[in-house]
Amino acid sequence: MADNKSAPLILGLAGLAAVFLTSGLTGNSLADIFKGQFGSIPTSTGIPPTAPASSSAPPDTSATAANAGKVSVPAAIQAPSDVPGPIVTMISWCNSVAGQYDYTWGGGHDRIGMPNSGACSSRLGLANSRKTCFGFDCSGAVSGALGAAGFLSAPLVSGDLAHYGSAGPGKYVTIYANPVHTFMRITGHWFGTGRLGISGGVDWGNFDPNLVAYSVRHPNNY
Repeated sequence: MADNKSAPLILGLAGLAAVFLTSGLTGNSLADIFKGQFGSIPTSTGIPPTAPASSSAPPDTSATAANAGKVSVPAAIQAPSDVPGPIVTMISWCNSVAGQYDYTWGGGHDRIGMPNSGACSSRLGLANSRKTCFGFDCSGAVSGALGAAGFLSAPLVSGDLAHYGSAGPGKYVTIYANPVHTFMRITGHWFGTGRLGISGGVDWGNFDPNLVAYSVRHPNNY
């Protein structure tokens, strides 16, 4: 009988032999078997979306974080050739800020469309008042996009965006908002703060898959 020191080695060799045997019997490659055994390695290292300046605490967005990591995010969005000028300008502004700033609690609320200093967002999506970041929060980013198109003259918090414009999805722009978070869809592309941006900052691809939790609005006639 093998002693305790050699037992792990014998068991390990036996397990490896079983894998080879399974491969031969099933016709699967060793790579497939190991993948099935150990799973795939996640590649996303983003940050959960955080709450706008108007809220007292960030929302629980674990489901958002899990889903957002699956979104393919382009460096920039090209405006379709048939969209009106204001939407072209909106997309251009979004491209200029996407992936450029940290999530910043209160960012974008000093002046519409402009980043400003505010509290940082930690990796857990919590505001940290001991540190200062420069950028946008969720409602500052959505307000900035609307402002660039001429649809808004002053930044709104997410709760106000839940009553902005007209009800329902728009032809080009749809806003999703509730008292603690907001993001938007522009010509089919998600935009806002959340897991995919730098430290939760504004970027293309950020959204919450639980859309029923939001008021759906759009700029009048757009």
